[in-house]
Order: sequence, then structure tokens, then C-alpha cells
Amino acid sequence: MIVPQLQSVFVFVRDLDRALFFYCGTLGLPLRRQWAGGAEVGDGGAALMLAVADADTAPEATGRATGITFAVDRGTYDSLAARGVFGTHPIHYPWGALAIMTDPDGNEFALLAPTAVERAEQPAPRPIPAIHATFRPRPRLKGNAS
Repeated sequence: MIVPQLQSVFVFVRDLDRALFFYCGTLGLPLRRQWAGGAEVGDGGAALMLAVADADTAPEATGRATGITFAVDRGTYDSLAARGVFGTHPIHYPWGALAIMTDPDGNEFALLAPTAVERAEQPAPRPIPAIHATFRPRPRLKGNAS
């Protein structure tokens, strides 16, 4: 049985040095290895493979939404936000904040960070008071068979 495990994700770039400056310098991803025309960055599980797109395919291969979301701690998220990395205002969800960033080639990524402040414990809801009602029989209408 094959157990799927994410190995790497390719992101096509036009200029490898510029891409490495962004991914390693700005985002702080460690460089795993580099070769002519590409590099592997990331820490831990799956790697981000930066591959230089040739002149013919670069317009189609770069500058698009990647569908990739990086989970980061709140400190990293706040640091990147302070440096103006995000292209949009974050969307706040109960479980965290999601912001979009774009690399120098226009490839879009999302960053997800936990909420800044955990919600305070909500008091237990009070029970609904019992309603006591008395029902009186209705008088029967004339001509009603029931």
C-alpha cells in the first residue's frame, strides 16, 4: 500500500538569485541545496523547489496563485506584516489570521498564523427559565363536527 507523503512543491521563478533572496532572506527559509537552474528551500517536511522557468514558459509558469499555505507562528507572522510582505489585509478567522503574499515573480502564497489573543472563557449559559402555562379548553363552535 502506498501512503502518500508530500515530498516537494515546485515554484517556477525567472531569476534564482532574486528568488533565493526573497525565500531565504525575507522569509527566513533555510537553503537545503542549490544547483544550476534551481534550489531547494525549507525546513522540516516538504521542500519548496525553486525552478528557473525558461524564457518560453516563464509567462505561463510564473505569476500565479500557487494554492500553497504556510503555517507560521504568530511572531513570524507579525514580523513579516511589519516589513510589508503581505499584499492584502489579513482575513481573521476564529482559528487564525490568513494573509496573502507574493514573491518577486508574482507567485501568490498564503500564510496562516494562530489568533493573537485567545478568547476569554465564555461564562456558561444560564438555563432557560421554565414557563408555566395553563391551557383552558376552547369553546366549541356551532356547526363544528369535532
